[in-house]
Amino acid sequence: MGRYCQLSGYNLENQFFSSNDSFHNEYHLILCIDGKFIFDTKWTEIPWSQPFRFADKTLVLSRTKQYALRSVPVYLPNVEIGGIFDVSEDGTEPVPVSPLVSVPITDYWVEFRHDGLFAYHIPLLGTPTIIDDSWQAGILVNENYHYNNTVVKKTLESSERINNQLYSRLVDLLIFSKRLSSASFKNSLYKINKLLP
Repeated sequence: MGRYCQLSGYNLENQFFSSNDSFHNEYHLILCIDGKFIFDTKWTEIPWSQPFRFADKTLVLSRTKQYALRSVPVYLPNVEIGGIFDVSEDGTEPVPVSPLVSVPITDYWVEFRHDGLFAYHIPLLGTPTIIDDSWQAGILVNENYHYNNTVVKKTLESSERINNQLYSRLVDLLIFSKRLSSASFKNSLYKINKLLP
């Protein structure tokens, strides 16, 4: 039996692993086609604007100027955040692969693994089904955008506030999730999603 794929296309998700009273998390970029698992890579931090190996390609995840300063990769649903670019060919222009659109974090799913861990799959970004031909316009692959000091300060302050609220609630939620019904867990994720600007 193959690995389960909830969505087709490229999907970036945060996986939290819970065992007893401890947890850890990692980010995964997963490629599924027609519900069939193709490839997965994982990181402790998302390598925004940095090349990484993905199967037989070298890819880069890049964000639009509006989102490049954000440290937490959780966004309002259905917003174009950036894209995936193929940089496998040295000395050539990056090839646009797919836009990345934010996915509601309430569309999570829970996996009970063979090693006894609960794995919470929190979707962050996915490939849209309808793609505008000019989706890559305005995205710099290296994210070398220029900002004025006021914008940087405001964005960093906002991100810090969101980080503190989001992670404190998520930690509490994961530690006590075994005591929550599925509906309560989903309701808590919905409340976290409402915190986001």
